[in-house]
Amino acid sequence: MTTQEDEEVKKEYGGGFGVDGSIADGGLRYMIVKGTRLRQAPRKKRLSFGKALLSVVVAIGCLYAANVGLWLYDPTTWLPECDSRNRTIATWGCLVVNNSLGYREREIGPKGHGIRRVMVLGDSLTWGTGMDPCDRWTDRLQKQLGNGYEVLNFAKSGDCTQKEAMRLRYLKANLQPDIVIVGFCCNDPQPQPENWCVEKDAFDRRWNLTLSRWQTRSGQVRLRHLWDGIEKAIRYCSYPDTMTALDRCYDPNSPQWKSFVAALGQIKATEPNAIFVSLISFRYADARVQRWHRQAEQAARGKGFKVVTFDLAGISPRKCMVNRADGHPSILLHHIYAKGIAGAIR
Repeated sequence: MTTQEDEEVKKEYGGGFGVDGSIADGGLRYMIVKGTRLRQAPRKKRLSFGKALLSVVVAIGCLYAANVGLWLYDPTTWLPECDSRNRTIATWGCLVVNNSLGYREREIGPKGHGIRRVMVLGDSLTWGTGMDPCDRWTDRLQKQLGNGYEVLNFAKSGDCTQKEAMRLRYLKANLQPDIVIVGFCCNDPQPQPENWCVEKDAFDRRWNLTLSRWQTRSGQVRLRHLWDGIEKAIRYCSYPDTMTALDRCYDPNSPQWKSFVAALGQIKATEPNAIFVSLISFRYADARVQRWHRQAEQAARGKGFKVVTFDLAGISPRKCMVNRADGHPSILLHHIYAKGIAGAIR
């Protein structure tokens, strides 16, 4: 500020500076004005429209990059088509063809003279997830036993032991089996989906509709994999995981366990020549699985079943899985099953 400008401000506001350096009222106002002129407050920078648009584009790009990353990380991306429900056409690329009764088995005719008919009950491990029919343990068991036996697979993916007991009662009169084999998996005592629990049931009733809407919208904008990851995280934090839910079924006082033991008794009463096969696999990487199988084997022995078990020590888990995304039994494990069961039948 020049000397002339100082004089103009002094005239306008009055006052001035004392000899001792004190500031009169007018001088104070002058100093305030002078300071304001010399040091103005910095102006806030406004975000331009271009920068805002760029930020939005970058954010959207990050979302799609994350979606692509999850798609690449998902092992099922690189594997053949799979849907292991019985109404589908493929399970990990293997064709699924059902007979007129709705089972993944050849058409069944009258029982031949002198033939011992073996009726096999079970879930997806016996149904053959990821397997061609000729590679399943039931078909391999047929080859092991030879022409004097007829092995028929009546397994259904996702079945529980309670449903298997009902199926035996319904079909026994027409099939006239000589031997019944129950293929057991550790989720068989649970008549509901294996991850069912009261907490999940309450969560689904409240949030399923909302989550399904978001799933539809994410698919419309090609962000399905990203949303799947978000939904899994939400569910993981909202209710117990599958193994914890299954562990509750093995409480001796739980309704699921009591129903399972009762179903074993019904199968044994319907067909006295019954074999319980403990099909342990690497589908569930949890130390509790061994305990569950031992508990189920003990219950089967208590009902009078002949029990067949397998020792998989020393076998690499990778060799026992149908593929890296699915822990259902591989061809190697189906071969081990067939060999062990054939030895128990002969």
